[in-house]
Amino acid sequence: MTTNPAHPTYEATQSRFRGSLTGTLVRTLLVFTLIPLISMAGAAYFRTRTLLREQAVIQSENLLINQLKVVDQEIAARENKLERQISSEDARVLIEIALHANPQSDDFREIRSEFIASLQNSAPEFNQFLLIDTDGTVKVASNAEWQGETIVLDDFDLEEHRSIALYGLPPLYENEFILISAIDYQTARGSTLGTVIGITEKAGVWQLLQPINGLAPYASTFFILADNKLIASNPANGEFTLVSSTSASQDELISSLAGMAQGEEQSPVALDVLAPNGEPAIAQLQYFPGMQSGVVLEVDANDIYGRVNSLAPFTILLALATLAATGLVLMLGARRVIKPIQALSDITRKFADGDWSQRARVASNDEVGLLANSFNQMADQLSEMYQSLERKVDERARQLRDRRRGGAKHHHHP
Repeated sequence: MTTNPAHPTYEATQSRFRGSLTGTLVRTLLVFTLIPLISMAGAAYFRTRTLLREQAVIQSENLLINQLKVVDQEIAARENKLERQISSEDARVLIEIALHANPQSDDFREIRSEFIASLQNSAPEFNQFLLIDTDGTVKVASNAEWQGETIVLDDFDLEEHRSIALYGLPPLYENEFILISAIDYQTARGSTLGTVIGITEKAGVWQLLQPINGLAPYASTFFILADNKLIASNPANGEFTLVSSTSASQDELISSLAGMAQGEEQSPVALDVLAPNGEPAIAQLQYFPGMQSGVVLEVDANDIYGRVNSLAPFTILLALATLAATGLVLMLGARRVIKPIQALSDITRKFADGDWSQRARVASNDEVGLLANSFNQMADQLSEMYQSLERKVDERARQLRDRRRGGAKHHHHP
């Protein structure tokens, strides 16, 4: 009788590892799914923002250029009217006399009245008129109280461009946005004796700039004057207010405008800035020679990116749902792949415990099937070896028994 050799027993500790390969595989695949998903979503988001910005920049640029052309034509028409009027022979005579007459004389008062009336009839777009001498002294004014006052225009270039926007003109105007148009009066010999100035006051300036102001509420309009003052246009009440707070964005606008003014760049420049209220915005900046100032058309960034930003929560939920669905599919797929391996592990453990009849089920032609087939081949070989060893053990045991029996017979029969 033969006895099977004792086989080492293995504790079924594998149960605590059950499914770990599935979890590892799923987590690994989810990580490698999440990375490209986030990358694609981020790339799509920023690309969308870029396209929206480009579209907003192009639209605001075209609007600004077209509207400034309308304003420039109106300013040029006003300047031409004023120039034609003072170039007439009657006006030249009146100017010559007014510059040299005694302001207290009756003749001067008649000349002043006639001169101002001619200007008001020929260029009614202006609210006030001045005639100043080369020292800046007001000789004739539509507002008689201004006569004798002195104004300083030396800080402004009124030769190449004859109009300029100012916030105040001391001592005549304080804290008021005005536009002055200045035409030098020259004698036949070319000597400059004085300057005729037409003043457009706040209401007139608002009407003049209506093509730009009319873009509200989609865009806000600001003006950077020659003295770097920043003026905001309020479409709600038709007012122009001085923006007193300084910021890095304002400094950037002023710096960019300085370079544009020197080269008189005709194309607007788009800048990402902070609006006076602290909100991010895209500003279209263009130097406008007709007013010798910069014009800023500012569009709120929220109006541009608001729709794509509103899609962010939906995109996040969509990404999470996609990951959950992907995880579920991966879990089911992984279990389908891992299950045969787990079955093979159980069979291997039983085989190691001494159940030599265990064989793996070959259900596929893939690597798992190849592994099961290899295990079966190994199990067959081990079984054959074990059976051969058992036969040899049995044979050896039989020989020993026979020898013992033969020895016993020899002992009893000498």
